[in-house]
Amino acid sequence: MLRLYGIGWKGRILRVPLTWLREYVDFDLTTDELVEVLSLHSQEVDGVERLGVLGGEVVVGEVQEFGPHPNADRLFVARVDIGGQVVQIVAGAPNPYPGARVPVVLPGSVMADGMKVKKAKLRGLESYGMMMSERELGISSDHGGILLLGDSYEVGRPVADYFPVAETVLDVDVMPNRPDLWGMIGVARELAAILRADFRIPEPSFEADGEPTAAYTLRVEAGDLCPRYDLRRVSNLAPGRRAPLEMRRRIFAAGMRPINAVVDATNYVMLETGQPIHAFDA
Repeated sequence: MLRLYGIGWKGRILRVPLTWLREYVDFDLTTDELVEVLSLHSQEVDGVERLGVLGGEVVVGEVQEFGPHPNADRLFVARVDIGGQVVQIVAGAPNPYPGARVPVVLPGSVMADGMKVKKAKLRGLESYGMMMSERELGISSDHGGILLLGDSYEVGRPVADYFPVAETVLDVDVMPNRPDLWGMIGVARELAAILRADFRIPEPSFEADGEPTAAYTLRVEAGDLCPRYDLRRVSNLAPGRRAPLEMRRRIFAAGMRPINAVVDATNYVMLETGQPIHAFDA
C-alpha cells in the first residue's frame, strides 16, 4: 500500500485522505466533484479508495463477560453493553476482557469492501454486530485482535464522535514539476486557490526546555547538495510508545505503516509538509 515514493512515467502518487484535507481547507464537494475539480485544474486523480465503515453506526461498547465458545475451539463469546442494551457477540480474537471498551459495528452497517453487517448465528449462538479490529476501521493493517479503547470513551456513544470511522482517499498523480504538492498542506493550498476558499496551516507549539540542541554537533559534508540542515533535540520520550490513534489512522490512510510514536511523528510531518525529516537516537 506504500505508494508515496512510487515515481512513474507520469509523476508521483500522493494518497490524500479527505478527512485530513478538510482540516486545512473548507470545501463542499462530493468525492466525484472533487476529483473533477482537481483533474481539470491541477493534477490527475488516478483512483479513489474507501476505508472503514461507510454506512451505519459504530458505537463504544463495554465488555461485561468474555469466554470461549462452547461449540468452537477458535471462537469466543462476549456480552457487550452498547449503551442501555446488552448484546451477545461472537468473536475470533481472544484479547477482549471484562471491562474493556471496544468499537462495535451494528447490524445494517456497510463495510468498505461492500459487506453488510447482519445479525448472525455462529456455531449455534446468536451474534449481534461485530467488535472491530484496527484494520476493519482503517487505522492500520493490524487484524490480530480487537481494538481496545481507553476509559475516556463513553459507552454507547458513536465512535465517530472521537475519530472518523470512514475514510475516502484520493490517489493524486503529482507531476514532477509540482513538488509543492508532495504534502497535504500543498494539496490543500492548491485546492483553496482553485475554489477561492479559506486555507489554514496548523500552528506548531512546543516547550523549549532541557538540554540545548547546540550540545549536539552537526556537520554537512556536501554543502553544494544540501545548503541547510536543521536539528532539534527532543527529550523525555518513552521507548516503544505508540502514536495517538488518529495519527496512526492518517498515516495508514496516506499509504504508510504505523510503527511507533517517534517514527510516526516524523512520517506524519513528511506527509503533511512534503519535507522528509528523520529522528536520530541521541
